Amino acid sequence: MNKVVSTIAKTGVAALIFMLASCQKSEPEQLLSIQEDMFEVMQDVKDLSSADKAAKEIFKLREKAGKLNESVREKLESMSPEEKKKYQDRVWGTLMKGEPVKQQLFNKDCYGSSELRKALSGRLDQEYNSNSPF
Repeated sequence: MNKVVSTIAKTGVAALIFMLASCQKSEPEQLLSIQEDMFEVMQDVKDLSSADKAAKEIFKLREKAGKLNESVREKLESMSPEEKKKYQDRVWGTLMKGEPVKQQLFNKDCYGSSELRKALSGRLDQEYNSNSPF
């Protein structure tokens, strides 16, 4: 009986490890998710207070993206032309979906938030902007 329980437990642990490993996103997918998250944060901006709060979150997301940029660039270089085009099409699709949200914030002058203006214009640090695959 103990052998059966032990075998079942080991099988369950192995299945859980496999499931967790298969759910983990690749670095290019993580970077794309970060971009999507930024647009979701932007959608929640309705006033100065929420704009300042969003700026902090966007700074954090850009920092995460900055850490992934170099490895994503390397992975893109190793992709086949078909894979690269497919990924770049997804990136452009995400950017185009989010552009109206970003434009609306700029039209509203970011609700007066200088922090949000900085976050959206990418003036966090020049290294991030020059290395971004976006």
